[in-house]
Amino acid sequence: MLKIYSPTGQEEKLASFLAETLKKLGFSVEIDEVGNVIARAGRGHPRILFCGHMDTVEGVIPVERRRNVLFGRGAVDAKGPLAAMIVAAARHFAERRGGSITLAAVVDEEGRSKGIKHFLAHCKETFDYAVFGEPGRAYGVSIAYRGRALLKLTIRTEEGHSAAPHLFKNAIEHAYKVLEDVKEAVEAKAEDYFHSTSVCPTIIKGGKADNVVPGECQVIIDVRIPPNMEPHQILKKAKRVAESYSAEEGIEVQVKLLDSIKGFEVSEKAPLVEAFKKAIRKIAGREPILRRKTASCDANLFVAERKTPTVVYGPGNSKLDHAPNENISIPEYLQAIKVLEEVLQELTSTP
Repeated sequence: MLKIYSPTGQEEKLASFLAETLKKLGFSVEIDEVGNVIARAGRGHPRILFCGHMDTVEGVIPVERRRNVLFGRGAVDAKGPLAAMIVAAARHFAERRGGSITLAAVVDEEGRSKGIKHFLAHCKETFDYAVFGEPGRAYGVSIAYRGRALLKLTIRTEEGHSAAPHLFKNAIEHAYKVLEDVKEAVEAKAEDYFHSTSVCPTIIKGGKADNVVPGECQVIIDVRIPPNMEPHQILKKAKRVAESYSAEEGIEVQVKLLDSIKGFEVSEKAPLVEAFKKAIRKIAGREPILRRKTASCDANLFVAERKTPTVVYGPGNSKLDHAPNENISIPEYLQAIKVLEEVLQELTSTP
């Protein structure tokens, strides 16, 4: 999998490889209209979804093994977790154990999540449990992710000659003031960072010539929100700030919600979480770490629509996501497979 370069938008070769491999492992397989690989095995309850993404960020990393470490783009984000799920599911059914698994290898997770959105729109199956593959170490399981509101601020003023800047309102200069006011309106501190609301400006564009007072500036801000908050609440607060400026002569501020995703959190005592805790104790020989991630992933979209008990699990250090030295520990990868096997056995043997 690592040797097949598959940045977002170029997942076809990896999809073909996985489809053929999954068929050989006994799954019924299809590749849907957007390029997702959907594989199924078993029957009856519990119905379990394993979902991971095939795409990576751009940037080739030579695939090589250095003792017990494997280097390559996607080693942790997220071909390692996806491969672990595939192997665990195949071993589960090779032992003729019960339940049914739908394994979805989706496209575009690093983009706009086209793969999981298409899956949700066209998959009519209902699931008892879902596991999404992202790195969090073999001994950790993520039970919560923050949501996101991606905002675009557009500040417009009258253009003028830069030799007389005192006669005009500079859209770039006012953009910084607008940004600070929006941050003050939407940022909220809590007792821990996960339950706080954070604001990060990520893109700024303004001006058209080096001798013209800019009349327009655009700012993209990435707002991360806790599970108990809705993205539209952020938009409403930002619009209030915009309206206060629009009432001011010579300055117009517009706010647009470019993308949004709700956060989620599953109970620490949920059966799926308990199954992972039990498996980690048995296989890793240590207490599991329950993680609450400050980012968001495809699981957010799935939970928002299906309400299925869902966790995120996979081997690898998430600090190596998108890194130029992305790598995974082979012993940890193998341990994660065993944890997933134990989880499947626990879930399918429980009455």
